[in-house]
Amino acid sequence: MANDTYQLNVIAAVAEEYCENILHFQTSASSSSTPAADALAVITQFRAAIEPLWTACLSTDWQLGGYKCKRINNTGGPTAIAPVAGVVGGYGTGSVASGIGPLITATYYDAAAVKPRWRDGRIFMTGAPAGSCVGNVWQAAMIAAINNLTAIMIAPLGGALTPQYVVWTKHTGLAKIPVSMQLSAKVGTQRRRYVPVF
Repeated sequence: MANDTYQLNVIAAVAEEYCENILHFQTSASSSSTPAADALAVITQFRAAIEPLWTACLSTDWQLGGYKCKRINNTGGPTAIAPVAGVVGGYGTGSVASGIGPLITATYYDAAAVKPRWRDGRIFMTGAPAGSCVGNVWQAAMIAAINNLTAIMIAPLGGALTPQYVVWTKHTGLAKIPVSMQLSAKVGTQRRRYVPVF
C-alpha cells in the first residue's frame, strides 16, 4: 500500500484578503493508525523547516492565520488545525497586488500517463512584494529567497515521519515526488482575483 499522503493548507491573508496554499506531503508511514497525530506532526515539521523560508518570500502585509492538515489517502483521517498568530511576511516590502506573485514549479515524470511525459506542479505565492519584480523580471533578492525555499522543500523534512513534498494528482490519487523545484520566469497570476465581486 502507498505511503500516507497529507494535504496541508496554509491559511493566510495578504492586505487583509484571504488566501490559501494547498500543499501535499507524503510520509514514511503507510496506513498509520494515528492520522490525527501524524497530521499535527506534519504541521510541526513544516513550521520548523519551511515556514521561515516561506515567509521570507512574502510581503510584509501577508499574515499567517494557521494550518489545516489531513490524510487524503489510505482511508483518510480527521483534520488537524493549528491557528498561528504573529507571523508575517519577511520580504521587507508590502504587496503591489494580490493577483500576481512568484510561481514555483515542481517538475516530475508522469510514467503512469497514457503518454508518459514530464509535468509540473505549481505553487503560487500570493501578493508580489513591491520591488521584487521589475519589468516582469524577478529581482535578485526574490530569486535568492525562492531558491532557499525550494532547496529545503525538495528534500524530506526531519522528524520521525520524514514528510516529503509531493505533487498530488487528484484524478489518479497518486503522489509524485518532484525531481526539481524552481522559480518560474513567468510571473504567476490568479485571474479570479481580478474578477469584480458584483
